[in-house]
Amino acid sequence: MASLKDIESRIKAISKTSSITQAMHNIAASKLKKTNELLDSYYQFMKELNIVLFDVAARQSNHRFVKKDTKMTPNKLYIVITGDRGLAGSYHQQVFKYLEEIQSADTNPLNLLVIGKKGFYHAQKRKYNLLNTQYISSRDDLETVSYNRYVEIIKEEFLKGNIDEVYLVYNHYINSASFKVKKEILLPIPVSQTAVEKRKNIDFEYDNNPKEVLENLIAIYIQSRVFGVMVDGKLSELSSRMVSMKNATDNAKQVIKELQMVYHRARQQKITTELIDIVNGSLL
Repeated sequence: MASLKDIESRIKAISKTSSITQAMHNIAASKLKKTNELLDSYYQFMKELNIVLFDVAARQSNHRFVKKDTKMTPNKLYIVITGDRGLAGSYHQQVFKYLEEIQSADTNPLNLLVIGKKGFYHAQKRKYNLLNTQYISSRDDLETVSYNRYVEIIKEEFLKGNIDEVYLVYNHYINSASFKVKKEILLPIPVSQTAVEKRKNIDFEYDNNPKEVLENLIAIYIQSRVFGVMVDGKLSELSSRMVSMKNATDNAKQVIKELQMVYHRARQQKITTELIDIVNGSLL
């Protein structure tokens, strides 16, 4: 059996770890609330943007940004949202597994634009084709994340025909205990028949022709959609980290409880042994 000193040292070490995991849980919970508010603001903005965007897109149904490509094997680009840090449960592994499933159905390496350090280095290891040569940080302050230059590259490559379809792959936040990987079409703009029908009831007038308006809106549209899924993904990351840190804290407390029981038994045994020695000594 370990000595009392060894048991005490283990209890102290685990207590310190428990304090750290508890603090990380609290920080994630605080950031989760702020990020949730940011996502609500994004949805309100996109609701208004989509009204104009879908109207002008419906007017330009044959435009490259709107018309679905008819190629048998279109060139696809996946914009993948991950995080910079670990200790987030299955957050990253779910995305990586999903990419593996897509890759298994394609003989050529996937074309990716990866946001987040974890995803970038995973993509390098798996030898995917990366649009970005350096990782794009996915820090908690999402409004400072810089990816705008890649928006212009995507626009240019799409217009040239080098890219036919662009998808967003990210972890969609469901609630504080769950999330799931989603794949959404970014380009060509997914104009539904419902949007076309709604357009008939709205009469927009544009100073410029609809084609120019569409091409000017595209950059805003791409930036906004990417930002939105980054916020959604960050919610998933923070919630996963909260759950992981809570589980780690609970496990640490359980281990401490068990060690304290071991400590008390060892202490009682030591006292009993000392008493026996005293009694035996007095009988001599």
